[in-house]
Amino acid sequence: FLQVILGFFSPSPVLDVFQGVFRITTKENVEYLLQAANEDEREEWTTAIANAVRRLDIKFKVQASFNGV
Repeated sequence: FLQVILGFFSPSPVLDVFQGVFRITTKENVEYLLQAANEDEREEWTTAIANAVRRLDIKFKVQASFNGV
């Protein structure tokens, strides 16, 4: 399980020569470079990941509020 709660992802400008590459950076500053088949697929992946991270972040915050954190 890749923990990206409170992490972020972004296109990788350093690797623009490789089509569809994007970077995921975790809250621990660990970076993962991933490559989709093309730019359209990269957009699909990054949108899906962003949506999942938002849902997990909301779930985490709700659970923390119930636990008094």
